[in-house]
Amino acid sequence: MAASIFNDVIGPVMRGPSSSHVAGAARIGDLIRQSQRGDLEKVRVYFDPKGSLAESHDGHGSDMGFVSGLLGLGLTDPSVPMAVKIAREKGPAVEFIIKEYGAVHPNNYRIEAEGAASAHSWDAISVGGGMVRMEFFDGFPVSIEGGYFEYLLTLAPAENLMAAAEAVKAIARTFERIDTETLDGKALINLKTAAALPRNAFESMKTIPGVTDIVFMEPILPTRAKADCAMPFLSAAELFAYSQKRPMEFWKYAALYESIRGNTTSDAVFKQMSELLAIMENCIEEGLAGTQYDDRILGPQANKIAEAARKGSLIPNDMNNRIITYITAIMEVKSAMGVIQGHSVLPNLTSRSAACLFSARTSIPSAIFS
Repeated sequence: MAASIFNDVIGPVMRGPSSSHVAGAARIGDLIRQSQRGDLEKVRVYFDPKGSLAESHDGHGSDMGFVSGLLGLGLTDPSVPMAVKIAREKGPAVEFIIKEYGAVHPNNYRIEAEGAASAHSWDAISVGGGMVRMEFFDGFPVSIEGGYFEYLLTLAPAENLMAAAEAVKAIARTFERIDTETLDGKALINLKTAAALPRNAFESMKTIPGVTDIVFMEPILPTRAKADCAMPFLSAAELFAYSQKRPMEFWKYAALYESIRGNTTSDAVFKQMSELLAIMENCIEEGLAGTQYDDRILGPQANKIAEAARKGSLIPNDMNNRIITYITAIMEVKSAMGVIQGHSVLPNLTSRSAACLFSARTSIPSAIFS
C-alpha cells in the first residue's frame, strides 16, 4: 500500500518523550475500548521484563497514553495527564503487570480486557512513530493496524468456517480483504472494509450459523486505508514527471496525493494539515511562555534563548537562532507531557515517502518565515 503523508511521514499528535510509547499506547488503548463496545470493567496489561516498556511505561507516559485510549480521550484533551487517576476513580480498573512471557518485540503489550458480558485477550505492538499493530486476538493471529473498519467474527465449530466466510462476503458485498484462521476447534473471520457496513449488514452477520461473537472497530489512523489506490505518483521521479504535465504549487501535489490515498478531498487534507500546524504554533507559544514538570532536570530554557537573541548575545543569525529557540520550546513542551505534533519513524525513507516529504512544505510553522 502507498505510504501516507499523515500516517507514515508526519506522524501522530502526541504527548511526552516518545511517539511509540505514548501515541502508540493511546491507539492500542482506543482499539481495546472499541473492541469491548462499552462493556469494559477491568484491563490487565502485561509487559515482558526483557522489553522496553517494563521499566519505562510509567516515566515515558505509556500508562497515561494507554488509559486515555481506554477512556476515549484524544491526546489533545486536557484531561489526558490525569487519565490514570480518572480510571482509578471511575473505572475501568487498569493494572500494569511485569511478567516474562517471551515477547519478541520490545514494545509488546499483552492485554486482557473484561466486561460484564465479554472478555478478550490481545497481543499488540507499538512499531514506532505512533503506528501500531494488533497481532493476536483471543489466540488467533491477526494483523490490524488501524486503517480499516475491522470485523472479527468468532465461530464454533471450525467446520462452519468456509460457509460462514462466503456468507460474510455476500453480506458485505464490498470489502478490502478477508482473512480466516482456525484454532482449537474454533475459527476466526477478519473482514476489513474501507467504509462501515450498514447496521442491517452487521445484524445479518450475527445470524450466520456458527457465529458466537462479533467485534467491530473503526479506523484510528488520520488517513484511512484503501487497497489498490490509483496513486498519481509514487516516487520523486514520477512526481517530477507529473508536475511537468500538471503544474501547480508544490503543496497541492501533497494534498492531491493524500486525498487519493485516503479516499477524501484535497480541501479536507488541507484542513487537517492546518489543524496540525495550529498545534505546532500553539506548542511553540506554550514553550516560550515556560513549562513546568517535576521530573525534569532543567527548568525552561527556550525563553532564555529568545531573550539572549533580543539582547544580541548570540551569533547574529536570526533564522538559525529562531529555529533553535522554537525547537527548544517544542522539546520543553514535549518533556512536560504537553501536546505536540510528532513525527513518524520510518526504517528507510523510500522514494515513495520522499515524494511526500518533497511536497510537505506546509508543515513548517509560518512563524519561522515571519
